[in-house]
Order: sequence, then structure tokens, then C-alpha cells
Amino acid sequence: MDSVATIEDLINHGRFLEARSKAEILAGSGELRVRQLYALALSKSGAPEAARDYLEPVYKVNPDDPETAGILGSIYKELFKKNQQTTYALKSRDTYLSNFIKTKNYYTGINAASMSAMVMQNVKGKELAREIIASIEPTTKDFWELATLGEAYLLLKDKDKSIEFYLNARNIAGTDWGKVT
Repeated sequence: MDSVATIEDLINHGRFLEARSKAEILAGSGELRVRQLYALALSKSGAPEAARDYLEPVYKVNPDDPETAGILGSIYKELFKKNQQTTYALKSRDTYLSNFIKTKNYYTGINAASMSAMVMQNVKGKELAREIIASIEPTTKDFWELATLGEAYLLLKDKDKSIEFYLNARNIAGTDWGKVT
């Protein structure tokens, strides 16, 4: 039987069709993490519509879960890129933002900030970016926190700080090419 770690590893290495196949086998288990990974693999393997249809009911039951909200937000973002329909950009931003308001999770927060800028709500995007910066210790050694700080400073148009945090994140990533990309 395939494990969650195996599916995560396949996704992290860009092997989305393989991850999708393995996650589909386990998706019936009802385990939240498997369902998240299946939706993510569906979206990344070129089926964002199917991923949306699969994950929306899961999100309705788990709206306070940052990972579920984050994946659904990314699916809407993918649909926006694919179809160029502003409604998907707004759904993406609103999904991220709703979760950030409830949880204060920096992952959904930085995505809400970026999508706010994408839908021309720069003031809101900058406000969220400042909130994210205030919530993360600047001396962190966590890759995702450093990358988040890089993005937050980018949204504030502070190029020097953004580069500093992105370089720190890149150094921590080492040869983990999934993180680098």
C-alpha cells in the first residue's frame, strides 16, 4: 500500500501523474491528507476542474484547515491562469483570505496578499503582507517562512529585503529541487 509520504514525495518531485494514480487508490479512505494530495495531484497533472469538483465538498467540511484552503485556493488560481476569468482569481483570494482571517496561518495569508495584488487590491495586499511579516521571526531557519518573508517584502516593493529572504530560503533548500522550483 502506498503511503502519504510516498505521494508527497512524488508531488514534490513533479511526478504528478504518478502521485495522482497512487493517491486515487487511497482517496476512498476518507483521510483528509490523502484527499488533499489527490486534489493537488489532479490539479498539477492538468485536471484543475476535476480537482475543484473533488475538493470543494472537502473544504466545506474543513474550512478552518489551512492546507485544504490553501490547496483549493491554488486550484482556483490554476483555473484563473487557464481560463483568464477574474471570478477564479477572486475565489482564490477569498478562499485564502477567509482561512487567514480564521487561523492567522502565514501560508494562506501570503497567498491572500498576493492574490489581492493580482485582483488590483494592492492596499489590501500590502496590509496583509505587513501582517505576515509581523507574524514571522526574521531569524527563522524554516524554508517556507523565509520564502514567505521574501514574497511579503516583494509585495511591499522592498527589493533588497525580498532578495535577502529569498536567498536565505534558497540556501536552506540546498538540493531539494522541489522547494527550489
